[in-house]
Amino acid sequence: REYMILTDNCRMNKADYTPYSFKEYVFVVPEHFEESIITSFPHPKQKDKKTGEYKNVRYMINQNKIYEIQKGKRIPSSYFINQTVKEDGGLYIANPIDPLFLIINLLEKMRNKTDKDEEGLFHNFNDIFDIHVNPRNEYFHNIDGGLHLSLICEVLEQDGDTYYRLSDRRFLAWLRCKVQNMKLYVAEKMSSAMHLVRAQSVLGNAGGRETLNEEQILTVAVGLVAEYISDEWEVKLKESYGLSTRKSIRKFSIMPNNKKRRRSSRKPTPKKRKTKKEEPKVKNNMKITSFFSIIED
Repeated sequence: REYMILTDNCRMNKADYTPYSFKEYVFVVPEHFEESIITSFPHPKQKDKKTGEYKNVRYMINQNKIYEIQKGKRIPSSYFINQTVKEDGGLYIANPIDPLFLIINLLEKMRNKTDKDEEGLFHNFNDIFDIHVNPRNEYFHNIDGGLHLSLICEVLEQDGDTYYRLSDRRFLAWLRCKVQNMKLYVAEKMSSAMHLVRAQSVLGNAGGRETLNEEQILTVAVGLVAEYISDEWEVKLKESYGLSTRKSIRKFSIMPNNKKRRRSSRKPTPKKRKTKKEEPKVKNNMKITSFFSIIED
């Protein structure tokens, strides 16, 4: 990885124009990053509370690959760039994301499944990713290596054309493969003492265990994958492993929990006002993903 200062030199499509194009952002990106495009797609999980629609969030397109943009920031923070001071001290990180995560909700909508026993409709590729309906669908036509829709869809060949329909069985199997890969990653990272303490805090097991057991690793892995699927699919994924479907599994903490204070019937004594400026406090009991925020459109 390398650091890159992203400025208005970054190419922006007219449909994706925002005031962001004239600001500077400090990015951590993979090596040999070329000219990039910043655009937006509906987030696979995050919904707008008012409209119920999936939020449009920012992604980066580079060499026909899609990267998720996450922002890490400590307050207060700033950067010294050349002879200037940049007030926004956020660090933006571009991580590759499997584009199939971004189209699940679209495929769900396109199959128009109105009944539990109904399988839904087939559509060809151009109908699913119609650039006239949404110009940003053009990016899915040019994905490096192509979109492997057969991994999560039923495929129908007819009259020289190929048609696709989201398959619950295939999609769930694909998600379980993602969980398996994440389990290997979690098990490897948990070998360090720091990650182990954090993971044990997540699972309510701060005792002196040197490693996580299989169930604990599975719980963490499922929780991470669940950040990129809808609530309905999160429930199905957890049920396939026999895990609790309570939301608390996903909203876990990676910081050691403080002991809960006992409530006292005594009235609190008023504290004297401090004239000295206090240092910003760091919040505990946060989601693992709360250390990074999505960049909304």
